[in-house]
Amino acid sequence: MDKNYEAIQTRIRKAEILFMKNKSMANQIARDLLPEIREAGFDLLIGRALIILANFNKDNNHYEHAFDLNLQAHRHFELADCVRGTAIVYSNISSLLRGQGKNEEALEYCLKSLELKKQQDDRKGLAKGYTQLAAIHGQMENYDQSLEYSQQAIELNRKGGWTADICMNLSNMGASLIKMERFKDAADIMQEAISMITDDLEDPQSNIHTYVVMGLCQQLLHKPHKALEFVHRAERLLNKSHFKNHNQQVYAMLSELYEEIGEYHQALKFQKIHGEVYKKDVQANNAQKFAEMQARFKVDQKKKEAEIERLKNTELKKAYEDLKAAQDELVRKEKMATLGEIAQQMAHEVQNPLNFVNNFSGLLPEIVEELKASLDESTFSPETEELIRQLTATSKKVKNHGDDLAGIVKKLLKRTWEK
Repeated sequence: MDKNYEAIQTRIRKAEILFMKNKSMANQIARDLLPEIREAGFDLLIGRALIILANFNKDNNHYEHAFDLNLQAHRHFELADCVRGTAIVYSNISSLLRGQGKNEEALEYCLKSLELKKQQDDRKGLAKGYTQLAAIHGQMENYDQSLEYSQQAIELNRKGGWTADICMNLSNMGASLIKMERFKDAADIMQEAISMITDDLEDPQSNIHTYVVMGLCQQLLHKPHKALEFVHRAERLLNKSHFKNHNQQVYAMLSELYEEIGEYHQALKFQKIHGEVYKKDVQANNAQKFAEMQARFKVDQKKKEAEIERLKNTELKKAYEDLKAAQDELVRKEKMATLGEIAQQMAHEVQNPLNFVNNFSGLLPEIVEELKASLDESTFSPETEELIRQLTATSKKVKNHGDDLAGIVKKLLKRTWEK
């Protein structure tokens, strides 16, 4: 195996293990590694890195980006012929859909994932799949089925010795029993779950959930002091970990429980903290939605620009050519109109002096005749006679050319009027 592949695989595995304790750091490692892995062309490792990024975005409620990252991972797992990776993608998509309340679609993807895990004899994957089925049915209020799938998951987890997963499934069973108003059964189940917690930071998110559910059981059994003990454990874990999913619930429960036992100062304190957390969550949620809207707008804009570019090369090409031809015709007509105006102006300017020339050339023969009649024979020399002849011939030529020019001007004016 390529040494570079082994080195990158080791770093990816480190990020996958770290993800349970420090999601932000694991996400940063995967993000920094991704360009290097892409350049090397290791499709399987690219898929695994993308799954880390997708899970980080999912945990931060960036569902659309998480969905897109899972689809990218799916393509790389297919190129690497990695069935287990594809099963993980289906499981992740199911979880995303469940988070958006699309339970029927979530169930469909979860079953697809389970089928692939059965083919691979992936027992840990199957256990997680049954856990996911239990969560989906719990959200659909099919509590009996939810309990059944949780029990199947627990059996597989016991065989594998996966204590943290047993604890999580017991917590899910406790939550379903609470919904069924079987509070004593829920408390018994949760006591077993809590007895399995050996290291608070082994799986902070699961352990926080376990303490919260146990606290709720004790509260519903009217044991507020006992409930406070478990909810405070959840609070301490929240303060030490990077998980904020239960923030509002924990502080709201603390406020309610202190109010129940009459410690109103403490109740007010945690109510204020709850209000601050709620405000921050709303602001973060609004900022996230705004960022997602901006991202969607940019994507939509790029899609529109790409579509316009495509149309320019097909349907819009003809429209563009027609428009260009129409614009050229309009320019030609404008030029002709301008030329017509200039011609009309010139014709008018020429016509008046031309009329004078034509009129004078018409009168010139008469003037020549009068001049001949006024001359005496003594002064009528051959030179004079030659000059009179030339003058008469020239006046005829001027008259002819003037008439021709007058005809041209008349036609020019006629055409400009017609235009």
